[in-house]
Amino acid sequence: MSRRIQLLAILFLSILQQSTLHAQWTQLDVGSPWQVWSVAVIGTTEFAGTFAGTYRSTDGGQSWTNVNGDFTNCFVKKGSDIFAGYFNGVLKSTDDGITWTDPDTSLTSNIEHLVVKDSVIFAGGGGMFRSTDDGATWTVIQDGLGYGQTTVTGLTLVGTKLFASTLAGVVRSTDGGNSWSTVTGTGDINDATSSIAAHDSTILVGWAGGIIRSTDGGNTWIWPGTDGPSYSGLVWSIVMDSTYSYIGTQNGVLLSTDRGVTWDSVGNGLPLNKVLSLAVADTDLYATSFNNGVYASTDNGKNWTYAANGIVGSDVTSVSGDGSNVYAVFNGDSLYSSTDNGNTWLTDTTLKVPGEINAVTVIGTTVYVVTGGGTYASSDSGKTWNTLDLHAQALVQSGANLIAAKSQLYYSTDFGKNWSLAEGSPMGVGELTASGTNVVAVGDSGIYRSSDSGKSWTKVNGDLIDVSSIAESGSTVVAGRWVMPYPVSDTVPPPPGGLFLSTDYGETWSSYSNGLPGFGSPQVLAVAIQGQDVFAGLTDQGAIGFYPSMFYSSTVNRDSWKNTGQGLPYLGISSIYLNNSSVFVGIGQEGGLWRAPLSQVTGVNFSGSSLTPSSLKLSQNYPNPFNPSTTIDYSVPKRSHVTLIVFNIIGQKVKTLVDTYQGRGNYSVIFDASNLASGVYLYRLTVGLSSISKKLMLLK
Repeated sequence: MSRRIQLLAILFLSILQQSTLHAQWTQLDVGSPWQVWSVAVIGTTEFAGTFAGTYRSTDGGQSWTNVNGDFTNCFVKKGSDIFAGYFNGVLKSTDDGITWTDPDTSLTSNIEHLVVKDSVIFAGGGGMFRSTDDGATWTVIQDGLGYGQTTVTGLTLVGTKLFASTLAGVVRSTDGGNSWSTVTGTGDINDATSSIAAHDSTILVGWAGGIIRSTDGGNTWIWPGTDGPSYSGLVWSIVMDSTYSYIGTQNGVLLSTDRGVTWDSVGNGLPLNKVLSLAVADTDLYATSFNNGVYASTDNGKNWTYAANGIVGSDVTSVSGDGSNVYAVFNGDSLYSSTDNGNTWLTDTTLKVPGEINAVTVIGTTVYVVTGGGTYASSDSGKTWNTLDLHAQALVQSGANLIAAKSQLYYSTDFGKNWSLAEGSPMGVGELTASGTNVVAVGDSGIYRSSDSGKSWTKVNGDLIDVSSIAESGSTVVAGRWVMPYPVSDTVPPPPGGLFLSTDYGETWSSYSNGLPGFGSPQVLAVAIQGQDVFAGLTDQGAIGFYPSMFYSSTVNRDSWKNTGQGLPYLGISSIYLNNSSVFVGIGQEGGLWRAPLSQVTGVNFSGSSLTPSSLKLSQNYPNPFNPSTTIDYSVPKRSHVTLIVFNIIGQKVKTLVDTYQGRGNYSVIFDASNLASGVYLYRLTVGLSSISKKLMLLK
């Protein structure tokens, strides 16, 4: 091989490795905007910060695109670069906000406000900071700041002076942030201020009682009252330009044309609730209305139009599906459906249920919705619904039976029309998983198993309790635990969170959390298995700080997890759904619904171009001969019970690779023959009543 070919090969492998390290996550345009915490206009580009990440618009807010998963609070421009304060420091963009990096990861404070003075960037939020090298490094500046004054609620410049509103009055620096002093007249040490803005020598400060105003650069102040500004009430945000002053309040936007002496309510078309953030550019004004997204005005706030298309961030509590048919529950009360793998969505307005929707489950062609007021089934993609005579918490299918958890376990042999209490059912069941005729359940006192499709149960392990999620594939079961990481008492430590693995249908368990974050006790809310690949969704609730990602991948035979969630919001993942091409994750805390190509979060290599095969197919294993592992690809034309079994040359079964129900699609599985002798073996794929067999050769 020539040196040039070698270099090209190395370059190709490098690119391939890089592409597999970072999955291309996309937020799906479904749901509705909730809290949009910040809005800004930088040149001709608009930015909005939400729990689901940062959004960018170049058409006056008519359409938005999520550009990263970081919860950003503020934006500022310095030269050709844009900086954004987020919950873990300051981000930087050199391409007009399309991509972002964190130049100084040692800064881990929540940054809510940024201002630029000449070559210096000042940041405030959970402290006061300064950078003189374009965000590469940050230093703390707190000389003279007292108790409560390191919690910054606003920053502004008046000439060479830097002002900050804090939880203990307004502070001022006249020497570039080196030293600070409390501004006399803005309250004593216990008075909290909520916002600040300035233009020329006029400074407006918001607090719970309205606006404090200065017209002489902060030397003297006028408080609300007979001689002061006319508005009295909590002020969330302030912006000013050469002519107008605007404040965001509990009841919408107010406008002043006399630098805050008098205020008039404006907002035709703007929901009258608290306005968290304002941005102004010429006559264009933007406001983030609590629980209603972004609104825009082109006439100085007199009239407003909705401007949040593409900004979605509702709580997603459950995701399920069958192939490209995907269903998701938003905010616990709305069911959305997609028939094209999540590209377009339809709100199901036909389902009117009492109580909160706990989960959606798709079994074959039937959609089941589990609510606090009952269980509902649809066999026509949600067009019509039937009520099942059972208030369940979870549903699975095993063989021809439905198994439901309602404190105890029930089974149905007629698709939910009639139910029977299972023999030996445990109490307090909230989690279920099934593979073939084997079903595993989590009860108050441990793990239970059924080998007859849920009719009878036996306890297999009493040590593993407090399980929040569970998934099964063949004999492999993975359980995730979410527990508050606080001691039960002074002498009793908290139980460990994290993941646990069983390879014998739940009989025995081992810790399975190597590489997961969480300060020694990862908090797991969702798990999923497909073939040899395992996925975990984590939450930061109850932990200290934020995880670097919430989505991790591993394999059954390796206790080592990799971060494949880069780009997702730093919020808890509540649900995971896998089909043959994609992985979907539902994120709570207004994080929305996200999707990534399945091949980018696993080591699986799907053969062929079709993701919806029309015929049964079993490919030749590769490599062949092999040592000690090989990959087998196969295609399933419709949802069926599938087995893939390896036999020796005399017909004895040596290993079961697949034994479960699978939907229409292409699949891959790895056969590890480390414990087998060299020789020729047969592998047989059985789908329903059809079978295909091929030979493979193991050479050691």
